[in-house]
Amino acid sequence: MKKSFFFAALMMVAAMFTACNSGSTPLNDSSKLWPACDAKGERWGYMDASGVLTITPMYDYTSDFCCGYGRAQVGSNYFFLNNNGKTSQGSIDLSGGCDEFFYYNCLRYRVNGLWGMMDQSFDPIIQPIFTELGAMTKEGLVLARMHNSDKYGFVNRKGEFEINPTYKFASDFVDGVAVVSVGEKCGTINTKGEYAFTATYDRLNNLGEGLLAFVSDKNAAKVVYGIIDTKGTVIVPEQYDYVQGFADNALCPVCKDDKWGYIDNKGALKIGCNFYKAAPFYDGYAWIRRTADADVELIGTDGSTVMTLGEKESPVSVFHNGLCLIRVSGDKSVIYKYIDAKGTMVYSWTIEYGNPAPARVNGIEEFDIAKMFAATPYGPRFMNK
Repeated sequence: MKKSFFFAALMMVAAMFTACNSGSTPLNDSSKLWPACDAKGERWGYMDASGVLTITPMYDYTSDFCCGYGRAQVGSNYFFLNNNGKTSQGSIDLSGGCDEFFYYNCLRYRVNGLWGMMDQSFDPIIQPIFTELGAMTKEGLVLARMHNSDKYGFVNRKGEFEINPTYKFASDFVDGVAVVSVGEKCGTINTKGEYAFTATYDRLNNLGEGLLAFVSDKNAAKVVYGIIDTKGTVIVPEQYDYVQGFADNALCPVCKDDKWGYIDNKGALKIGCNFYKAAPFYDGYAWIRRTADADVELIGTDGSTVMTLGEKESPVSVFHNGLCLIRVSGDKSVIYKYIDAKGTMVYSWTIEYGNPAPARVNGIEEFDIAKMFAATPYGPRFMNK
């Protein structure tokens, strides 16, 4: 029987045991709190690494911890909890919506449909006047588009334009460069707004690890991607159907002739393109499926199998800080369980069919590698435009 491979955005990130600093992102956050339901799957709280519910489940929805806070929701109201479960919000009205995750101590919020940004103290640093606003980056520059404008630029931490909004398209800064286009071609600029190399590509995506994926001709009979460095030097000629991005500095998923494999940060193919599906590496592990009907496997960076899931099991998250959430489908219920890298269950809850499903159960879909990065909180570079 053909099995579905599901992925939903329940990433395990938090900040309980380490102080949040200017370099904090969901990816490098090393705390040990995870969103978890009560036994009936009705209310959400947080558990620790041993599966003990340390913050009582009383919320409609809880997000992964980052930079010392986890976002909670009751109805349409958003607020943040510290690792003791104390509510923190400051003076900002979050009823218009806000992001789940802090990047470099900053988080976006929305008022009347426009985006602004606050710091870890919940004080506004960028006023909500932007139709589009990217995440805070290591470079301290934020992608922005003003209301009633079709041009992109970059603002600083005060919301002032450091690079004027003159671009038809732009992406967030990664590794000191941002992808931009004025006309139909893409190039990159540095933090001063100077071209790192000229706009000569039809497509250009930042991968992390100092690399970018490029397409020379998007109208070709078969569109293929190559890889360049931030200076524009070709590292890998055009040959891949798709190139995703680096997550935890391990390996990058690539697709060739409809089969997935992995390259390293030098562009060398480290695990051959032999998989039907392949997810990004986190904590040194990645979920793969060898064929359309095969069970889902967890592999290490050498390509060896660490564990194989059962026929009705599918991963709901990547591994982070040693745990991963698994979904087990049954005839009358669905079980969610956190497991470690040995497959040992740490905590679980059951949702009976016919009961109203919590918000986090809704919207689970068949696994799509092209969407997997966009569903994670691990960095704006994965939101390929």
